[in-house]
Amino acid sequence: MVLGEREIITQVREAFDFAFANNLAGDSIRLAIQQTITTAKQIYTETDISKKQVSVVSLAFQTLVSRIEDRTCRILVVGSGRTNTNFCDFLQSFGFQNFTVFNRTLENAEKLAATLEGEAYSLNELKNYKKGFDILVTCTGSGEHIIDEATYQSLLNGEEDLKYVVDLSVPSDLNPTLADAYSVDHISVSYLKEVSEFNLQERRKELIKVRQIIYDSLEEFKKIFRVRQMTVRLREIPEHVKEIRKRATSEVFQKELDEFDDKSKETLDMILDYMEKKYISVPMIMAKQFAENDPQNGIEE
Repeated sequence: MVLGEREIITQVREAFDFAFANNLAGDSIRLAIQQTITTAKQIYTETDISKKQVSVVSLAFQTLVSRIEDRTCRILVVGSGRTNTNFCDFLQSFGFQNFTVFNRTLENAEKLAATLEGEAYSLNELKNYKKGFDILVTCTGSGEHIIDEATYQSLLNGEEDLKYVVDLSVPSDLNPTLADAYSVDHISVSYLKEVSEFNLQERRKELIKVRQIIYDSLEEFKKIFRVRQMTVRLREIPEHVKEIRKRATSEVFQKELDEFDDKSKETLDMILDYMEKKYISVPMIMAKQFAENDPQNGIEE
């Protein structure tokens, strides 16, 4: 649903692996998925379709780390849902390590805090927290601003330096008036959406290149599929050739072979082995060349 999103091709691969493992997808689908993944990799390598971030979480992370260098700063996390969990994973992988998590359900706060090696509190304790903060990351399902002026002043605990607030809630968890009343670098969803839309427009500029790659890949897939169809049709050739050899040596020419000495029989077997391999490989090679060079675009169902 998001133009250029890499996660989509991962989902396609995982869906096919599941289907194939459960005998719900065969060889034709395997070839199609294989070509799809190859094409996606080529697109990501040769175009800028995924270079500029459009995900709100990714943009919020990039914006924050571009503005703050101290990896030891104090981070308050309000809400332990998927959005905050993903955001904190980014922060932790980037070297941030001082986390304190608040959530309505303490058990969920403790789960996230455990992965972050931080502290956990119930959301009711937020207004009483007195250890200060440098970064406030908040995303809850509340329908109203949960961080009012009284709560924010309490969290500041007398500190007056610049604070960073990453507010990924809609509506905003932080009362917007606080961003003007205090020294706050407010990274909000509305701001991130503006950046996202600009980046999305930049991605759209790559669509001409992308469509050409897809078109070329589709033509290549038609050749691959024709070769595969021809290979499947010719699978029985080796068995037919072996059957002809067996009948020739055990029935048609049995009397003549009985007059051969061991050395002659050995030599004949070598000749027949050679001929058998050639009779099997030649039509296979010719069929493959024919399928690859066949100008016909139609593919048999």
